[in-house]
Amino acid sequence: MLKDQTRALLRQGYAFPSSLPGTDATAAREIRLMGRRALLVRGEGGARLFYDGSRTRRKGAIPAVVRFPLFGRGAVHGLDHARHHDRKQLFLQVLTPAAVELLAESVQRRWDERSARWPGLAVVPLYDEAVRLLAAAVLDWAGVPTDDAQQEGQAWDLAHMVDGFGAMGGRHVRSQRARRRSERWARAAIRASRADEHTVVSSPLQQVARYTDPTGARLSERLAAVELLNLLRPTVAIAYFVSFAAVALHQHPQWRDRVGSHGNAADREAFVHELRRFYPFVPALATKARTSFEWNGFRLRRGERIILDVFGTDQDPVRWPDPGSFDPERFLRTPPSAFDFVPQGGGEPVQGHRCPGEPSTIAILAVCARGLADLDYELRPEDTRFPLERMPTRPLSGPALRAVRPRTDALTRSPGVAATTSGQH
Repeated sequence: MLKDQTRALLRQGYAFPSSLPGTDATAAREIRLMGRRALLVRGEGGARLFYDGSRTRRKGAIPAVVRFPLFGRGAVHGLDHARHHDRKQLFLQVLTPAAVELLAESVQRRWDERSARWPGLAVVPLYDEAVRLLAAAVLDWAGVPTDDAQQEGQAWDLAHMVDGFGAMGGRHVRSQRARRRSERWARAAIRASRADEHTVVSSPLQQVARYTDPTGARLSERLAAVELLNLLRPTVAIAYFVSFAAVALHQHPQWRDRVGSHGNAADREAFVHELRRFYPFVPALATKARTSFEWNGFRLRRGERIILDVFGTDQDPVRWPDPGSFDPERFLRTPPSAFDFVPQGGGEPVQGHRCPGEPSTIAILAVCARGLADLDYELRPEDTRFPLERMPTRPLSGPALRAVRPRTDALTRSPGVAATTSGQH
């Protein structure tokens, strides 16, 4: 019988798949998690299997210990086929290209406001600053009523829900408490929005509150609150990549001019893609076999989990030459496909389970990376290190930016902040 690897996964984090004996860079591997046999896959072939809806299903695939604090009960992430397609329309209707541009502009305003204070500070805890400015931007964009006192708590609740998804103990307990608090204020926002039926629907909050499925039924107040949070939370989660952007620009200063205000959109987008490929965020995703079938010599029984090694797929040396090198040029040479680059899921977003918020992530991260490239700052060696055993990981020092000052050669920002990305996904 296979040895259960649940403890090893929690202990080793992102390094777990590569620690398995006899596992090469692209092989599938039978493992045992939570007392049951599972198939761990990576690479383009593994991603294609994982997103094959004729052979896999999401219902019950994500363990409740992860599903509840991160996504909430009944969220779109755990639905299949018609129910998934119908609910996904809500997110596609909200996250239009025009809406993404407005969200990027909201982030730009908050970035300008907060970063203007940094030159006067001895230390700038970048992750904390990013959480606050991203939360302020997305709450304003969504039309969620809030004030400065409430916003601080809302920002950290949204952040803590993400910070606990791969943890046990204190971080996990904190994420569950953050989930409960967040659903309370999100339900209040939904209730207030529905109280005024005569208001023209314009904001994302109003779109969620009044969304109806093909039968004409609205989401329950609780479920509408869950999906509202699934619009807000991912924007705040970008704070992890903002932290990594500061590290990447410090270690690869040749990219500062290309990413900054006097750079160009193609270089900036390539840098953002490489950030999401090179640095770990989502460790793995789970689905279940819809029926019993054979795949590449492996026999899967109905209900057995298929685990996609997300970090391993984005580091697959078959697709990404020299994957351990930070090289944005690779995205200028060859664009990624729907199954070889999966930092926010694979496949396509309309019918499948790929995140519909990926274009907004790219646009927002481009805004923040450009803002960092327009600054000079210092980092200590500990500011560049991040533990692979922690999920999600980031530089635990913040990273702490020191001696922050505007770059003297940074040019005036060009208009059209959302034009920094093509939003190709």
